[in-house]
Amino acid sequence: MQTHQLIGDPKEILRSHSYWLFDYMKGGIDGLADELYANGLIPLEIKGSILTTEKNRHHMSSQFVCDLQMLLESSIDPVQFLIKFCRVLLSDRIYTVAYKLLAESMLNQLSKWINL
Repeated sequence: MQTHQLIGDPKEILRSHSYWLFDYMKGGIDGLADELYANGLIPLEIKGSILTTEKNRHHMSSQFVCDLQMLLESSIDPVQFLIKFCRVLLSDRIYTVAYKLLAESMLNQLSKWINL
């Protein structure tokens, strides 16, 4: 996975990783939605729309990335939102190497931005 070298605020970090997140979610979005909901990162409406929709995986993943970006942008603490999101990606329940690499990349950029 090639990531952008841009080091920016949480919104820029999530945006710069959005393609990879979208691509990885096409393989299975249900478990991630369940885990994000359980951790209070997405509302029930978003989880429900993912689990009950008849749209194809491509469209669902694209919409979910947009939803995540909007939630982060409207968050009172975008840094904490991104950290919690990355912890979910690293959790044993949904762990994949792709999500692990994605989370590590976002956390690495975030730590550099915080320490500037």
